[in-house]
Amino acid sequence: MATVALTSPQPTDTLPPSPATVVQDDFFLAQGIWSDCAYCTFRDGAFVFGPSPVSGIFLQELSICGSCGEPITYRMRVDAAYGEGETEPERGFGLLLGWAEDHVLIVEISPSQSIDVWRLGAGADAWVAGVDAWDWVGGITSDAVNPRSPNHVEVAATRSEAGAIDIAITVNGTLALVVTDQPADRGWVGLALFDHSLEAIFDNFEFEGFE
Repeated sequence: MATVALTSPQPTDTLPPSPATVVQDDFFLAQGIWSDCAYCTFRDGAFVFGPSPVSGIFLQELSICGSCGEPITYRMRVDAAYGEGETEPERGFGLLLGWAEDHVLIVEISPSQSIDVWRLGAGADAWVAGVDAWDWVGGITSDAVNPRSPNHVEVAATRSEAGAIDIAITVNGTLALVVTDQPADRGWVGLALFDHSLEAIFDNFEFEGFE
């Protein structure tokens, strides 16, 4: 069972000094490293997700960073901002933490200042799985999140002494959430947006993969 630290969290391990893989993208020009998604485009020096049309299903917009590989431990950063559209609490945008063989893990912030980590189990379609299909791993409401202006979101996935993965989530310089005891599985990473009628703007993506 994963545990979540909400008060003065501290990562349980430190990353090696030299990453094996480094990816940087300011989205000024399309570099061809991102997977296609139905409602995302490169616009005005940014990677814009949504808004998708209103529909009867929830939509998870995901774009995989192909050049990032399938890391286990890594550090990933991006500037993420609300663009326009609906701002209900379940709508959010952020980072794809790992698309492994048997699960998908994402972290998303919202204009309502929530920071949430969600997991989708094996057998479900990550692109169209509804809210009920995603398990809430943990989260917090934090003043660190800027509701309308850009947010610098950073995650660090490190090994614990037990060999599991702990994921520290920092927003605008504040270490807000640590999710522990995640499986040490290889998986794709990237960007994410949840639900229709919401636009999010991503910029200044950075990735360092360690193993």
